This record gives sequence, C-alpha cells and structure tokens, in this order.
Amino acid sequence: MMDHAVPNGRAPLAAVLALPGRARKLLRAGLDVLDMRRRLLLARHGAGRLTREEFLAYGLDRPGTSVAETLRHVGRRRALAWHAESVAQGWQAPLKDRGLCRQLAAGAGLPVPELLAVHAAGPRAFAPAASRSPIALNALLAEPSNYPLLAEPLHNGGPRLALLALEGTTLHLQHGGRLPLAQGMALLARGEGWLIQRRPRAHVALRAAFGQHALPMVHALVVREAGGPKLFSTTMTLELPPEEAEELVIALDAEGTMRRAVRGAGAEWRGVRRHQGSGSLLPGRKLPFWEATEALVLHAAEVFSPYPTQCWEVAITDAGPVLLRFAGGEALPLHQLAHGRGLLTPTLAEHLRRHGCRLDTTTQALLHRLAHPFAGAVARPGGAVSMTAAA
Repeated sequence: MMDHAVPNGRAPLAAVLALPGRARKLLRAGLDVLDMRRRLLLARHGAGRLTREEFLAYGLDRPGTSVAETLRHVGRRRALAWHAESVAQGWQAPLKDRGLCRQLAAGAGLPVPELLAVHAAGPRAFAPAASRSPIALNALLAEPSNYPLLAEPLHNGGPRLALLALEGTTLHLQHGGRLPLAQGMALLARGEGWLIQRRPRAHVALRAAFGQHALPMVHALVVREAGGPKLFSTTMTLELPPEEAEELVIALDAEGTMRRAVRGAGAEWRGVRRHQGSGSLLPGRKLPFWEATEALVLHAAEVFSPYPTQCWEVAITDAGPVLLRFAGGEALPLHQLAHGRGLLTPTLAEHLRRHGCRLDTTTQALLHRLAHPFAGAVARPGGAVSMTAAA
C-alpha cells in the first residue's frame, strides 16, 4: 500500500504525481494554508510580536513567503517597547511630549518650524511665552496671517491637522477640504494639548511634482553606535486626498532616490509608478538637498544621544531641510511597508540587544544563522543552545 502521509508538511513526490490535476491543486492550496498558519503563529510569538492584522497588512500570508522573512518583521507595539527599553527612565519625557522635544531641538540650534502656540493645560516651563489660553488660541486661529499652520497632538498619538488658509469664517484644508472656523477652534480646544507651528512650504521641485500644497515628509531611521550615528533606512510619505484614506509610501535609497512606491496594505497593496494628481514619475526621482538632509538627521542624532534608535521626520523646503518630528519605535513599521521587507536584520537585532532590548531567544538564534550560515548549534548542559562557528 502506498504511504500518503505528509511528513514535515510535504507530500511524497510520487504520491503527489499520482494525483489528478485538481487534487494536486487542492493539496497545494491546503499545504499553503498550513504553511501560512505556521508562519502566523511564529510571527505572533517571535521577536517582532506581529498582530494578525499586521501579518496580513505586510502581505506575509502570500504563498512562498519564507519563515525567515516573516520573522524579520516587527509589530508596532513591540517596536515601541524596544524603544522604551533602550532609553534611560530620565529621558522618557521627550518621547511623550512633542512640545518638549521641539524645544530641545530648537535650543540645540536645529532647524525647526516657527512655533505659534503650545496649547495645553497647566504650566509649560520650557515655553512660557508660547503657552495659550483658550481665548488666546481662538485669537490666533482667527488671524489670517498665521496660516498656513500645522497642528498636532502634543502627546504622541493622533494625526496632524494641516490648516492652509482662513477665508472669512472658513478654514481651508489640504486637498480642497473645508472646515468652519468655530469647529476648528472647538477641535483644538479638546484633547490633552496641541503643538501649533508654521507649516513649512515644500521645495519648488517637490511642489511641481506633487502639487502646490503638498508637503512630502522624509522619514530617516538612525541607529547610534560607538563609531557614531548611521542612517539605517529612509522612506517618504505623501498624504493623499481624504477620500483615499491612505498614504503614498515611497522607499528611498542611500542617495535619496525614490525606488519603490506603494499605497494600501495586505490584500489591497498595489505598486504606484506615477503620482495620481500630477502624473509625475516616481521611481528614479531624486530628492533635493539630500546631502543636507542626511547631514541634518545625523547631527540631530548626536544631539539626542541618549536615544540609540531614532526616527526623524523631515520636510525639505527651498531653504533646506527642516525637522518636523522626533519619532520613536512607531516608525519602524512604515519603513517595512515602504521597502517591502522586514527591518529586523541580524545587524539591527544585535544593535537592539546591545542597548538592553529583549529579543525572543528562538528568533535571535535564527537571525544569527541568517548572518552566519555556516554556524552550527551546540547544545550546552541544561538544554541551552549556543551558536558557534562550525569547524
């Protein structure tokens, strides 16, 4: 009798070839589902701790995706935890307060947008002149010369609000949206506080490519080592009209050239070659002031030396790059989506481990094997496993 068992999730070749075509397809589909479920289990319990939604968003359910690539992906919650673990307790405050972080950058002489207001309850000792009462905030919003402005929640979390102009009692938003002034005042009066800055105007070349009111944002991931900070990954985002409900995410290479543009995620993921509004070709386009942008984020990484892993959001204007936001671990997933690959390479895993981050032991061993394919596993007394070079 022929043995039709499936050892290790694979049917014997002779058994598969003996099956009719439709049965072979069904078997192949069944094996793909089993393989996907196995990878989902590993992703949820590996170092990256992906949620099921993140697993699908990255398209890791696609047949043929390797276990190694699956385990290189990092979930947002895990990335935030690693960032907190690597930073001393006394330096946690700037991660939670964008106003304080901006003031630190401005005090170090880094280029940041003009500060219009910090609207929050309680005293703001670091920026007393910028603090605003609700009455003063409404007066600021009612003055047309204060536009365009950029308002974002003072504490991490929540989207920015770009207000381009005030016409009568109507606020003009990006992509043609409008908002009554009274509603805008009520919106900014709620919550735990807002950081309100002058909205930078993008470089003329970027406005020509993406629209006069577009503000592309470069996201630079920097890791600090003993030899100094290094640029680990760069991407760019561009807001799309509200009805699109998504961003255009673009992978940048080391020279600041656009290489890959995507929108959507998971089953809805699709590549983009041209900007929908202007028709500009995206791949191969080099950003202006790239060398200055790279120099700025590396200098900023030195200023913010207590943070071993940093992500900076940068706007490129006619006068050069301007720092918009200092971000923590929440930026890692954006880079993974843009480049179409996981960030937890052996290099980054070792960097995180050196700075006190806890990585899953199984995943550490796998990443070590990926970096050292000729290494062997040697069992130690007590069941522990160490990776040693093969003789």
